[in-house]
Amino acid sequence: MSQLALHGGNKIRTKAWPKWPIVGECELEQMTETIKSGIWGYNGPKERKFAREFAKYIGVEYAIRLQMVRYPSKLLWKLWELDLAMK
Repeated sequence: MSQLALHGGNKIRTKAWPKWPIVGECELEQMTETIKSGIWGYNGPKERKFAREFAKYIGVEYAIRLQMVRYPSKLLWKLWELDLAMK
């Protein structure tokens, strides 16, 4: 059995990871616009637009945007409790 790189085995990745986040002019313009608008909290116009476009992209009528890991996990647990989660 091979060893983990941590314990002296071969590394799987030998190149550096790409820089993240990737920020270009478009991203800077969008962030500047959002910050200047004063509406950059939950359910602002950009979040609603993203949810609409994402729903369309994946072929469903509605989508919601959840931030961080905690909220999607909590929602999934509640759906499981209601037996509504995908199986």
